[in-house]
Amino acid sequence: MADNYTQFSEGIDKLTTDEAAWCDARLTYLEAICRLYGAWSSFHRCSSPAELRYPSVELLPEDKPWVDFGAGDLGFEWELHDSSHNDADLWMYADDSGDVEKVGMFVQEFLGRWRPKDCFILTWASTCSKPRLGEFSGGALFVTAHGYETMTPSEWLSEKQAAHRTAV
Repeated sequence: MADNYTQFSEGIDKLTTDEAAWCDARLTYLEAICRLYGAWSSFHRCSSPAELRYPSVELLPEDKPWVDFGAGDLGFEWELHDSSHNDADLWMYADDSGDVEKVGMFVQEFLGRWRPKDCFILTWASTCSKPRLGEFSGGALFVTAHGYETMTPSEWLSEKQAAHRTAV
């Protein structure tokens, strides 16, 4: 059996003190609700309806997309690092398998709150522990304060292949 991975490493640099504090608080909170609702979802699948105890945390509308029932985690690792210029950097990464869309959601929220004119880019690698056909790829994420988009080489290649067939 082969293991598949989605790996990435990217950051937001030159965070102000307020931006760094917000990132730390928001990501810590999101980790907690993802764990809470992930654990609830696991319990829900293996319990009778009479045994259910719903989480006691009321989610805000902006938090609801983060609760991916069954996932139970944030979708990426993160660390805040102090830089030598009296500011901080936020590093977001996935050693094993991360969720690029959740990075997009977080960065969109960050940009909307702190840097509405900026954009953010991330590339990722989709790899496999064994050489299997069609298991290696990657992609790109582009984020603004207004949304995010992803693209994969598979999408691009399908478009090129269709154009070639039409031309031939």
